Amino acid sequence: MPLPDDPLDPSDPTPTPTPVSPSNYGTIVFDVNFTKQDAGSALDFTCYLNCYNVDDLRFSAYLFLDEVLVQVGTTNTILDNANSAAQQTMTLAAIVEGVGAGAHNTRLRIKNRETEGPLVVQAGSLIKITELRQGAR
Repeated sequence: MPLPDDPLDPSDPTPTPTPVSPSNYGTIVFDVNFTKQDAGSALDFTCYLNCYNVDDLRFSAYLFLDEVLVQVGTTNTILDNANSAAQQTMTLAAIVEGVGAGAHNTRLRIKNRETEGPLVVQAGSLIKITELRQGAR
């Protein structure tokens, strides 16, 4: 999925202190609904992204759980050649506790910060959500 340079997001300087909506954090790459079974368990999120750009890889990834930002990751790989054809894997992980049982949504959004070409999130990229339950005591 090609992602163009996205000049507006909450990490950019803004003239007003207005809270920024999650919809302004780049482009949605994954949007997953799931059901959590156990109120006492934790959630383990793993995002594995195969990324490509015709020049450099410069982007930020934002993981949301029910519209709340729970993890941020940034890649800033600058190569020396013009049209370097940068390719890299990014892994973003988070373990979140205190989430009630029931229906939830997670979204991974990415902001491309490279101005010389679109970021491509290639086939084979994935998001894994695992519910971690406590063992017997």
